[in-house]
Amino acid sequence: MRTYPQDPPSSVRLKEPLPALLASFLSFILSFGKIGFGTSFNSTKLQIWLLFKEHPFNRFFGWPLGLTAELDKAIAVINDFAYSHIRERREAAKNGERSGKRKDLLDLFMELQNDDGSLATDAELRDMLLNMILAGRGTTACALSWAVFSICTRPAIVDNMRKEIERITGGAVPTFSQINDLKYINAVFNETLHLFPSVPDDSKYSVVPGVLPGGIPIPANPEVVWSLYAMGRHPSLWGPTAAEFDPERWLQRTDDESYGLVRESPYKWPVFNAGPRACLGQQMTTFEAIAVLAAVVQRFEVILYDFQ
Repeated sequence: MRTYPQDPPSSVRLKEPLPALLASFLSFILSFGKIGFGTSFNSTKLQIWLLFKEHPFNRFFGWPLGLTAELDKAIAVINDFAYSHIRERREAAKNGERSGKRKDLLDLFMELQNDDGSLATDAELRDMLLNMILAGRGTTACALSWAVFSICTRPAIVDNMRKEIERITGGAVPTFSQINDLKYINAVFNETLHLFPSVPDDSKYSVVPGVLPGGIPIPANPEVVWSLYAMGRHPSLWGPTAAEFDPERWLQRTDDESYGLVRESPYKWPVFNAGPRACLGQQMTTFEAIAVLAAVVQRFEVILYDFQ
């Protein structure tokens, strides 16, 4: 069996901040090369954070004019990006230019019908398009950063990842269907989110009074906060090895080389949320992450730079 598909992988020392590198890479892809779009999206997130985190009274007493102007400008760029693609796609469909071509997400969204039989408006298409493009942008980059960091000092895990790629693809670039068969790499990604969730804490508001499973009463309207980071390391949920990086906890061997993926309850592992608010992009994010991790270990030997 070949260890690598081509030449031995290059060495990469993580001197530059990996989250910034991966975020830039994903930003370029997901914004279709629109630098203004990516910049405006980052600006929008920053302004909203400033308004609602650093200045909570702005919820009730209005927003500072300076921040409002910057936010409006950033939103205008994002809307222009979305509406321009929608207009181009509608025009292409009208002229028959999409006939015979493989449908993408925007094509499918344009065919969706509301309960009254009407098609989605441009505003509705904008909301759906931006949700799919933006929802996993920063969180995916964060998860990939921790995944690469975690395997840097675990050569046995990297070796298992390469062996699986070799077994499934013969050393070639994985195809769409083959990515779904890379169970071990999927387990590495799941374990990364288990120990380093991209959203380390979350909250919900109780609409009506209730009682938590542990017997704790919850009145109406309070914000209930929980820590996914702490849950992933809690022995009562994950056993004595809860805090160890162990992809094997997500695998059930079917033979010496094949695995089945363990499906944990989303309430035990709520990194993609659970119930009616479960993340719509979970499968897309997992697919992207497996593809990137497979490409990284196929081509590079990633080494921590002067890590203390």
